[in-house]
Amino acid sequence: MSIEMELSKQLVIGEVLARNARKYPDRPIFVIEDQSWTYKEFNERVNHLANSLMEMGVGKDDKVAVLFMNDIEIMESYYAIAKTGGVIVPLNFRLNGAELQYQIDYADVKVVILSSLFGPVIDPVRKDLPKVENYIMTGDGILEGALAYEDTLRKGAPDEPLVLIDDEDPAAIVFTAGTTGLPKGAVLSHKNLSVMAGSIGTEFGLPKGASQILVFPIFHSSGTVLTYVTIYAGGTIVMVPLTKLDPETILSTIEKEKIYWGAMVPTLWNAVVSYPESKKFDLSSFKFAVSGAAPMPTEMKKRITELFPNIPGISDFFSQTETSTLTIPSDPADTLINAATIGKDPILAIEVRLVDINDNDVPVGTPGEAVFRGPTVFKEYYKNPSETAKAFKNGWFHSGDVLVQDEDGYFYVIDRIKDIIITGGENVSTIEVENVLSTHPKIYESAIIGVPHEKWGETVKAVIVLKSDVEATAQEIIDFSRDKLAHYKAPTIVEFVSELPRNVAGKILKFKLREDHATNS
Repeated sequence: MSIEMELSKQLVIGEVLARNARKYPDRPIFVIEDQSWTYKEFNERVNHLANSLMEMGVGKDDKVAVLFMNDIEIMESYYAIAKTGGVIVPLNFRLNGAELQYQIDYADVKVVILSSLFGPVIDPVRKDLPKVENYIMTGDGILEGALAYEDTLRKGAPDEPLVLIDDEDPAAIVFTAGTTGLPKGAVLSHKNLSVMAGSIGTEFGLPKGASQILVFPIFHSSGTVLTYVTIYAGGTIVMVPLTKLDPETILSTIEKEKIYWGAMVPTLWNAVVSYPESKKFDLSSFKFAVSGAAPMPTEMKKRITELFPNIPGISDFFSQTETSTLTIPSDPADTLINAATIGKDPILAIEVRLVDINDNDVPVGTPGEAVFRGPTVFKEYYKNPSETAKAFKNGWFHSGDVLVQDEDGYFYVIDRIKDIIITGGENVSTIEVENVLSTHPKIYESAIIGVPHEKWGETVKAVIVLKSDVEATAQEIIDFSRDKLAHYKAPTIVEFVSELPRNVAGKILKFKLREDHATNS
């Protein structure tokens, strides 16, 4: 059997693109402001880059990191890496140099493809990245020794690389905000991502060729999967540059491009519906709206349905990186009646149970940890067998999220075992921030909690005990944190206390801190 025939039988990312380039060669796949690319044009550029990467030694299981904002090059890079059999390592452009260095080194990255915008962040840590053999950069200000992206791309042939890839092969290592203080790399397979893309489209009846407005950062697993959903269905992605995420641009893009669907975090939805001139736009083409990353108030959902006359409601996506994002989606119509629910049924490709500490199913109405099983569940944590074993206890992925299911089958989120703060759609590990604060010479101990924030959903608050006979200001602590962490991870609020609440075993009682310090002041 030929490689081409074998690939046609697999659920692999690159083959989905190649197939649709043959089926819909002249259909736009991406639109970014005044530029557009057809499926054929985009696929040929991807092939150029893939073949060039292979010529420089990138092959199956080689890791290639990608650091961009939302540009066409990030998508070309993702698909090119996938076609070589390599593994995509998406990098968060908001991280600082030390954080990027950790992820690149830990993932055994061989090549880094990046925008020159991030050259000043990467350059100081290159000396600490001995495994990286090549840097490929777009734009001006290319670092010494780096290769120009466009020149590199054009050196490769436009033919399909035809690397034999199995859909169980790893496609990406996506770093999560872990509870150990350091991010873990979740390994997602081609099958994980392809099945999720098809399942979302089927679940919500998205028509073939539907256009999507993309405002999620693509490095996020949610942003990546949103692109795969549309490309899987032969649709068009209209990408709004992240530097232009204002309501006027979003609404005018929906009107101009006759956008069918899109997803935003609640803070952006709120900005759109609060825009004073929002009603001047023709938004009749928009038929399906998604919200994710944080809960959305019922009142905001009502305002969105008033602004977009042809949507039945808002679908909230309850997601996790380890499950290729979506697990339990809410029916858009339900969200206007029962805003608290995350949904009634798991997505098509996945099973869910709620269990107690002994992995026994809990009765209806009793909180339990959500555990999942199915072809969208990740393979493992990269180079972390102990955490992988914990996550897959008894053959089900243990999410760390506590849910409850009512008598009508609706699920509700009770708590997050993993103590993750979600601020503006970004996940923050409290332990990671606490570890940084522990290095401050004036801090005796600290605890990080999430507190409500009108704009971001939650914000990071530090409750701090200082060492004896020293003084510090809140701004001093915030500045210290921002020097060592991405700004969204750093505390925005600091409160000094004489001691932290503990149980008899000496463990800090986070729930007590939330009760006593839950204000954003």
